[in-house]
Amino acid sequence: MHDVGSSSPNPHDRPSRRTENRHTKDGATCHHFQRYRITCAEYDDLRARAGGRCEICKRDENEVPGEALIIDHVHDRESLIIRGLVCARCNSVMACHDGTKKWGPSSLMFADKARTYHERALARTQAAGGER
Repeated sequence: MHDVGSSSPNPHDRPSRRTENRHTKDGATCHHFQRYRITCAEYDDLRARAGGRCEICKRDENEVPGEALIIDHVHDRESLIIRGLVCARCNSVMACHDGTKKWGPSSLMFADKARTYHERALARTQAAGGER
């Protein structure tokens, strides 16, 4: 889980939509900021940590069909927790792990990897000082 926010209680300390546009060609606000409130710097940190690969199955993002890697997140009580970047298949696996989707025969074989990934993400968040 990624520390997605500043510990500052002042909302004015957070960047604005106008400043979080480094990852778009047209200067619009980045999707990662609009949807998850992850700054461009935080998103760059996630990308660097993933190294261009799904953080669960390790497939190269260039081999992922369709979209690039997906921001894996979970809602934990009142907070949004960002765990990392995963491919679409592993994103579905994490939905099973989180209980929002039922395990199927093709996803069940990834249950141990999902648990390990989740535990590593939790340890990173605790080491960083918590969640948003």
